[in-house]
Amino acid sequence: FLKLEPTFLSLDISVRSTGWVKSVNGEVTWGTKTLEAEDELGRRKEFREFLISMLGDIHFPVVFVEDVIAGTNFKTTKGLIQLNTIVDDLKEYGLVSVGEIKRIDNKVWKKYLKMASNYDGDIKKEDEKQLITNCMKEIGFNFKIKQDIYDAMGIAVAVIYRDKILKD
Repeated sequence: FLKLEPTFLSLDISVRSTGWVKSVNGEVTWGTKTLEAEDELGRRKEFREFLISMLGDIHFPVVFVEDVIAGTNFKTTKGLIQLNTIVDDLKEYGLVSVGEIKRIDNKVWKKYLKMASNYDGDIKKEDEKQLITNCMKEIGFNFKIKQDIYDAMGIAVAVIYRDKILKD
C-alpha cells in the first residue's frame, strides 16, 4: 500500500499523544508526540513547531489526518479542533510544502482498513484498538509500538486503499 503513496505524513492527532507516520520516498518512520503544554495556546504553539520540524523543507503531496471526533467532553473536543487545523494554517501561510490534506472520519477509515486487510474478525467481540491491531497484523505491520502509531499507519493504509486501489 505504501508504495502507492511514497511520500506522505499521517497523523492521529490527540491532545496528549499524537501518533504519526512519515514516508519520504518510501522510507518510513513513525513515532508519537506528547504535548507538554497544559494551556491551549501553548499546545497549539508546540504542535505547530512539531509539524514544521516534521515536514521540514520536503514537499509532501498528501497529509492524512483523522477528523475530529465530537466527544462528550467539550474542552477535549475544542482542543482537538484547534490542533487538527494547524496543518492547514501552515500550508496556507507557506510555512510547509503540502499538497492535499485528506481528513477521514474515524469509522470510515476503520471500514477501509478492514477491507484493505481482508480482516474477517468478529467486530462485535473486539474493541476498536484490537480491531486496528489485528487488521494491521494481517498486512504485515506487527510491532511492539504504541496504539497511536498503529492508528496513524491504519489511517494511511485506509486512505491509500480507498483513493489509489478502489478508485483505480
